[in-house]
Amino acid sequence: MKIKLISFAIILICLLSSVTGGLFSVHRSEGRIVSPEVQEKIEAFLEQYGVDMPKLPAFLTE
Repeated sequence: MKIKLISFAIILICLLSSVTGGLFSVHRSEGRIVSPEVQEKIEAFLEQYGVDMPKLPAFLTE
């Protein structure tokens, strides 16, 4: 019974990963994953706490 439960958990994780990856892929092909407004908020947050990251990675903003 324990092996079946572990197998089910692994299958569920793989399925959710595939669905999430597909949704991000579709969303990315339609435009940005992070909108310009959200990008500005993230950059302001990072600047507030002194994280040296001048801009977000290209794959998020393309």
